[in-house]
Amino acid sequence: MHRSLAAALVAVAALLSTARPLFALDQVVVTEPNHVVGYLPLYLTQRRGYFDDENIAVKWTTIENGSGPTNAVLTGQAFAMLGGPEHNAYAKIKGAELRAVAGVLTRSSVYVMAAKGQEPATRPKTDAEWTAYFKGKSIGTGAYGSTPNSVTRYLLTRLGLDLTRDVQLVEVPSAAIVASIKAGRVQLGVVNEPLVTQGIRSGIWGEPVYNVPAELGPYAWAT
Repeated sequence: MHRSLAAALVAVAALLSTARPLFALDQVVVTEPNHVVGYLPLYLTQRRGYFDDENIAVKWTTIENGSGPTNAVLTGQAFAMLGGPEHNAYAKIKGAELRAVAGVLTRSSVYVMAAKGQEPATRPKTDAEWTAYFKGKSIGTGAYGSTPNSVTRYLLTRLGLDLTRDVQLVEVPSAAIVASIKAGRVQLGVVNEPLVTQGIRSGIWGEPVYNVPAELGPYAWAT
């Protein structure tokens, strides 16, 4: 799969080079929303030299602004972006076009973590029980427009919760969610690895209270 990612970049670069190339084929900038374990396939692709085999020098840049990666690609600041395919729809709303060229992660990589003392007394087993647990909580999640934010909104809406009346969403970069939990600003946080493990080891929270990858099942989380 790692070689297929490099090949995908080569194919797209070739298509652009026949029109009006934004970058030299041998050096491209790829944005990522954050530097996390879930994107390991891309890091391995670079580390094992698969991009080098195709004469591509890839530079990674992290943009945690929800719309930042999309705008970077559309304005020519980046050759490609790592993100959920819903960003294609965001681009279309702006009258532009993006295309997903390779799959990187086929499940959500975020988990709902609870501050110490905010865990459910017993694990909810039904949607109604989950709705009751989430209701009234302040929840830290990614910046508006990011895939973690979209998933948080989908999950809460699916449970019948009103996002303005039933919960309080605090939309901030991932690292700030940990700080918000520690400061008591939020009771729940939607984060991914390595923040999950870091928070457990530092005693900020225990094991995940809601396993999003298991609950939502397979789908195109990152492309």
